[in-house]
Amino acid sequence: MKHKQVLIIIVNYGTENEIMSYAHELAKQTAIADLFLMVIDNKYCAEQQLETRLKEVGIEYYYHNPNKNLGYLNAALCGVDVFQSKFDYVPKWIVVSNTDISYCNNNFYKDFLNRNYNEDIWCVAPSVISPKNIYCNPHYKDRISIEKVNRIIWVFKHPILMKIYLLLSKMKGKGKIDRPKQDSQYVYSSHGCFFILRNSFYFKLNGEKYGALLYSEESFIAEFIRENNKKSFYDSSLEVRHNENLTTGKIDYRKKGKYISESMQYIKERFYEQK
Repeated sequence: MKHKQVLIIIVNYGTENEIMSYAHELAKQTAIADLFLMVIDNKYCAEQQLETRLKEVGIEYYYHNPNKNLGYLNAALCGVDVFQSKFDYVPKWIVVSNTDISYCNNNFYKDFLNRNYNEDIWCVAPSVISPKNIYCNPHYKDRISIEKVNRIIWVFKHPILMKIYLLLSKMKGKGKIDRPKQDSQYVYSSHGCFFILRNSFYFKLNGEKYGALLYSEESFIAEFIRENNKKSFYDSSLEVRHNENLTTGKIDYRKKGKYISESMQYIKERFYEQK
């Protein structure tokens, strides 16, 4: 197998049909020879059946079952570990993608690989379009303040406050004009549904894993990049569509609040309280 330039990692959590749609769409990419798909199983699916279906697509892939739910980001990091162990190298770029993503054109990766990003760019974020045609990147242009971090922790620790907070956010969002596409720029963080990491990010982690199960992965990536004096770059010329069919949307709101508050508490302790 020729060395790949891009490792694309998706996580299966009862999303076999979405994975197959994703794989078929990925197979249409003009740069398919430079791509490798890694599927991490977080929900003990019918492994043989999914693998059989993936073989029929005609793309290079590997399926790994860690026999436990690692969460989103740690499953992705596990995917890189497995690839490195199996092939003894790590591709230059690592894509972490939801399964409910569709590519807006078949030249996405060809265009991406033709870009010459500065070496200090550790994360590349594309334009992300929601079903309501709202552009979701840049996720945050500036660092989240400690006051906001504390507020999020406090609100999501209390289920009633969380429900009110989410309701108000939803009502506020309905009154907004669709967010227009923004020009390319350096940003603090990118939307967690799809982002591209330079392998330097992975090597610098040196085995460190994300300290929460779910949520706030964007903050961890943004803070780790910031901690190492590197940058995140939003590239408006790259575009994907987020269909928002997330399995996390089915999580009970009490558990969701617990996961969010715990993840932000971890972010606070890991990055904001260091001396």
